[in-house]
Amino acid sequence: FDANDQFSEAFFFGSISQGQTYSTAEVVAESPTETIDLPDDVDVYRFDAVEGQEFSVALIPTAGSHAVRIWGPSPFGDDSPVPFNTFGPDIIGEGTVNRLASRSGAYYVSVSEVANTSYNPTTGSGFGSPFASLGPYTIVVGSNEDPPGVTQSTIGLYQPDASLFHLKNSFTPGPSDQYFAFGPTGNAGWLPLSGDWDGDGVDTIGFYQPDISLFHLKDSFTPGASDQYFRFGPSGSAGWIPIAGDWDGDGVDTIGLYQPDLSLFHLKDSFTPGASDQYFVFGPGGNAGWIPLSGDWDGDGRDTIGLYQPDQSLFHLKNAFTPGAADVYFAFGPGGNAGWTPLSGDWNANGIDTVGFYEPGASLFHLKDSFTPGQSDQYFRFGPSGNAGWIPLTGDWNGPNSGASGRSAMGRGLRNLARPEGELDDSLERAIEIIAVSDFDPSGINLGGHGDSDQRTHGSEILELIEHKTSNGLDAMTAPLESEFVAFWGQSTVDV
Repeated sequence: FDANDQFSEAFFFGSISQGQTYSTAEVVAESPTETIDLPDDVDVYRFDAVEGQEFSVALIPTAGSHAVRIWGPSPFGDDSPVPFNTFGPDIIGEGTVNRLASRSGAYYVSVSEVANTSYNPTTGSGFGSPFASLGPYTIVVGSNEDPPGVTQSTIGLYQPDASLFHLKNSFTPGPSDQYFAFGPTGNAGWLPLSGDWDGDGVDTIGFYQPDISLFHLKDSFTPGASDQYFRFGPSGSAGWIPIAGDWDGDGVDTIGLYQPDLSLFHLKDSFTPGASDQYFVFGPGGNAGWIPLSGDWDGDGRDTIGLYQPDQSLFHLKNAFTPGAADVYFAFGPGGNAGWTPLSGDWNANGIDTVGFYEPGASLFHLKDSFTPGQSDQYFRFGPSGNAGWIPLTGDWNGPNSGASGRSAMGRGLRNLARPEGELDDSLERAIEIIAVSDFDPSGINLGGHGDSDQRTHGSEILELIEHKTSNGLDAMTAPLESEFVAFWGQSTVDV
């Protein structure tokens, strides 16, 4: 909300998911000292989206005349912001536009007075004066869909006396969405765990039987025999604690064990007996009471490990299978060995696992969307209160959503962006100023000049490429807009 923001100073809304909206009105309401009514101003806001996800941006002015531009990560191998519409603002005056995220990463919305066309939010230079006051406005960013192919974790409870699983698909009180029996009844001491054992995108459940160190894993929410059944680890109830995760990034969760006396992690990449695939020390040792957990803390597609220190309510999370200091270290929770159970999961479907708690005395779940102290982002009751002995677990029980993804979706989005105000006049000439969202490689093409053409094959599609001059005199290459792919190269300076 300072005058003339740069991208590096953008106010961060958060990650967008289904039904999630962010509004500048909420920010101003929470921070009454902030203002969005500054002369000669450009404001910049950031949100995160996932490739193939559709989102909307709305401009609601109160006074003044405004222009909005939307920026996304460059398709040319870095994350520098480039505009969706190089011809001018995405919104002038007021209105709503829908856009498709071409890459996962940071997206920006810049708001300026409508006549201010020379400010560069990358460098903070080129500000043109004088202009009228920007005037008060509201920006709303949201999405009607979850990121395609990205899972969202929810929670569940295991009832050991009856060996019943109660699983939820939402962060709400009320009855279970999945309810079934699996395993021995009578508080046999088997420890529940969850994971995507078959790589279908749906987490299911399993057990670790500590007396003989057997894993019993299920690929469905049904009673009956295990789908995976194997021995790993020491028998005799040695006190080792089971964990699960996708340690090698192949899309299939496997298992591991934490040895608390030496603070050793033993991780397996397959459902077989034998030696660990990953074996390393992390933590204090000496049965200090720290509790292991696992998750993809940095969004690289591979799960790693962490420890929760209950006396101080500290989380120590690692992004690699190595000894040494934690990569993420923060306090969250009550401290003082309150008996809360630490959890991990991707609560907001942004591809990054974060942490949470189950408070058994009140059967409350406290979930965080960031690695920071402070209040929970999700807070709700599920299950019986009074320390009934039910054990929490987490997973995506209904699988990733089926939104559009891949190149065809990007191609559709590109064609939509190519016609921001309907059909373009002289569309082929103007298409040269569209930034590509494909992985087409134009290297090796050298045409003779304006209007010359060549053909290149991309996958199963033959592209008819035509050379042009851009409005600033640079060479460019385009394919017809009916193609799924448009190629562009050359340097371009685009103003807000």
